Amino acid sequence: MNKILVPTDGSDHARRAIACACDLASRYGATVCLLHVVSPPPVLFHEGAFAIPDVQNALEEDGKKIAEEAEREAKRSGVKDVKTIVIYGNPASEIIRFAGDEAVDMIVMGSRGLTGVKEFVLGSVSHRVSHLAPCTVTIVK
Repeated sequence: MNKILVPTDGSDHARRAIACACDLASRYGATVCLLHVVSPPPVLFHEGAFAIPDVQNALEEDGKKIAEEAEREAKRSGVKDVKTIVIYGNPASEIIRFAGDEAVDMIVMGSRGLTGVKEFVLGSVSHRVSHLAPCTVTIVK
């Protein structure tokens, strides 16, 4: 095992996934790739609402902070090779694409997903990734 991908959104589930991936990386000498995907902002129809570029910039800044904290967590755990990536797009699609493009050996991710009607319509990110990823997927609760 050479490369472990950990999608992170800053949640408790993601933090547990980081800890699990770092344990595996330490055992196998693997690189940990921490990926945060900034979701596109919803279209705002209300007059006087924030301009979409302002919302997008705020989401990207939040994403950078989440990724930086994840990197600190991974380094504190003793992993020597940590890469942090922040990209923009649909989380499940981008995680799957990244895993394929980067020849990731394993994805370790939190089980946290959408709830209620959104989950019924869209499906959770972890569910989609587990079914469509080109590699092994471990989902951490």
